[in-house]
Amino acid sequence: MSWGRVKATQQDPSKNYYSSCWISGVLSLISFSRTKRIFRIQMTIPIELLLNEKSHCVVNKPADLFTQAAPGIPNLQNRLEEQLLGQYSGDKSATLPFVGLPHRLDKGTSGAVLIARNQRALKRFGLQFQTRKVHKYYLAVVQGDARNAQGRWNDTVRKIPDEAKAEILSDSAPGKEASLDAKCIIATRELSLLLIQLHTGRMHQIRIQAASRGLPVLGDQLYGGKASKFVALHAARIDFFHPTHGKQQNATAKVPPSWESLPQMLQGPLSDMQQALATSESVEFTAKQI
Repeated sequence: MSWGRVKATQQDPSKNYYSSCWISGVLSLISFSRTKRIFRIQMTIPIELLLNEKSHCVVNKPADLFTQAAPGIPNLQNRLEEQLLGQYSGDKSATLPFVGLPHRLDKGTSGAVLIARNQRALKRFGLQFQTRKVHKYYLAVVQGDARNAQGRWNDTVRKIPDEAKAEILSDSAPGKEASLDAKCIIATRELSLLLIQLHTGRMHQIRIQAASRGLPVLGDQLYGGKASKFVALHAARIDFFHPTHGKQQNATAKVPPSWESLPQMLQGPLSDMQQALATSESVEFTAKQI
């Protein structure tokens, strides 16, 4: 694969000349047919870089893309390696860039992912996650009226053995702590928009905790959500400390275009919340304030 601008040319069968345009992106496949006289080009849309520094970057992960996966399965890590390598396409000595993952998002979840670009940054980010110095904020559309479910959600969870699924356990059962704060931005009897601050990072945490309260995430059929074209869960903002000089940084990611299909009554509050997350230096969000 290569990075750059590609000229796509197609001959109009009714005319004796070719039309063309320039396309930017990662070139993944080129084929052509002499009989049809059409050149077909499959392009991969570049991963959006929300912040890009020598030691790290933050990207906006598309939905339906694994953060990391086995060889042969499309994933964020590999696509970003190829994209960053394209920045050095003129350097024959360039090697595959380091792309370290101190955390992950589920395949169906879109949004901000912090990336380490060297081992030192990866180690320091890992320590920040371990000591809960990284703050993560999500937007979620859930089924049902969530106004009475606002506040701190504390549960004990575990991964179900041999299944790609988690479950809530009784307080006395052995498992892992799952903790988050949930704030209802707007609600009807059918749907609610939530702002969530995640305090722990368990498998499918937001999805399983919301579902256990009768509020499955829209589109999350694994945990009882209604079928939808997408899972309405988005990592909207991440706050962390620079791995070199230690100053606090943050990055915000816009929701995917697919969210425009949500009911109109959600669109205004959703836009306002994204604007607030993008312009606020810090997010004051605790259970006592909800």
